[in-house]
Amino acid sequence: NDINITGCAAVQATDDITIYDLPTATISGDTTVCLGTHIPTVTIDLPGNGDWSFTYLLDGFQNNVTTTSDPYLITNAEGVYQLTSITDNVTGCSNTITGQVATVIILPIPQLTPMNDIYACEGDNITVPAFISSVAGSTFSWVNLGADVGNGLNGTGNMGTFVGAAGTGTFYVTPTSPNGCTGPVEDFSIIVTPNPVIDVTAQITPECIPVTVIFTNNNATGSGTSLWSFGDGSTSSSNGPVAHDYTSDGCFNVTLTVTDTNGCSNTQTYTDMVCLEPNPVANFVFDPSVTDISYTTIQFENLSENAINYYWDFGDNSAQNTLENPLHIYGETPDEYIITLVAENQFGCTDTAVSKIIIRDILLYWVPNTFTPDNDEYNQTFKPIFTSGFDPYDYTLLIFNRWGELLFESHNHEVGWDGRYVGKLVEDGVYVWKLEFKETMTDKRHTVYGHVTLIR
Repeated sequence: NDINITGCAAVQATDDITIYDLPTATISGDTTVCLGTHIPTVTIDLPGNGDWSFTYLLDGFQNNVTTTSDPYLITNAEGVYQLTSITDNVTGCSNTITGQVATVIILPIPQLTPMNDIYACEGDNITVPAFISSVAGSTFSWVNLGADVGNGLNGTGNMGTFVGAAGTGTFYVTPTSPNGCTGPVEDFSIIVTPNPVIDVTAQITPECIPVTVIFTNNNATGSGTSLWSFGDGSTSSSNGPVAHDYTSDGCFNVTLTVTDTNGCSNTQTYTDMVCLEPNPVANFVFDPSVTDISYTTIQFENLSENAINYYWDFGDNSAQNTLENPLHIYGETPDEYIITLVAENQFGCTDTAVSKIIIRDILLYWVPNTFTPDNDEYNQTFKPIFTSGFDPYDYTLLIFNRWGELLFESHNHEVGWDGRYVGKLVEDGVYVWKLEFKETMTDKRHTVYGHVTLIR
């Protein structure tokens, strides 16, 4: 440049002037990540290696950095990064930066509220509580690595309510936030205890009422409780084999409820498990019940019920009779006979009926009107001939002549008058006899008069 000052000689000087470009920088690293997946990094690209100072805002707060590295990395970044200025510490040139923003968003991962194990019985309605996540709107997926307890081996969403099947299910639940972040797996178990198994058998011996039936639950464990209902209004709480007495005929339903130590129960009803036939009822009639030795043929009518076999004892030492409606002939011996009928059903159950028949004696006798004591072998004595119905121990025979003089007296019905008086045979003629005796059927006494003719 020329310098011209009036009055002075012109002087000329030269010099170098360096003009530097303004430094600039960019920022990058926009990202959205789930917490714990990887470490996000924000990159600030500088003009090159040198000595730089720059300023950036993190969520509105200023940060000053001096570095010689290009690029400059901000690790574990989270928030809104805005690059605002840069200075070249070598040249001293500074520049204001606008529009350079990097946003790093760390999304929360959902945390599932821990689940408690669930215990239930087979057949129960099992309700699994709704899954709760720390992030609203999360979805859930689950897998069962154990036994299928009634709700399958995998699924999504809440499990809700289902009918439990015996087994143990081990469930692993994964929560996922609306932004797709997956949280840690939570596990819990559903333990479904099988209900007690019931297998009842009945032993009936004998089958005659009253009958004792022994019931056995063949799957009894000896623990827990049992409740038996025998169908006749009776119950029992015995765990072991239980004996019950039935006192009436008919068919009876038997129900057993078993509850184990886990509180799981099962009920089984056996329809008409016990059917009992009615016992036989022995009964019979006959007519007449009182007769005499002139009529000893008796027809018996069997009125027994629920029987197939019959055994008669007529009380007279005769052989046992097995006819249903027998006809029996008694001997001519007056007496009271005890008749016994035993009625038997197909199971050997019996019933007995007893009755009595009275066979009375009848008064049968005749008195001769003539006898001939002439020393031949015929008709030598006079005496009444008794066939039946009199008491030989209460007997008197008297013989009188026409003037009322007593000629003969006997108290033995086997001893008659031989026509003699004081050892001498009396004259032919008509004599009066008097007979006194008591009958056997009653206490009645008889006094009878008559005439007999003696012919020598």
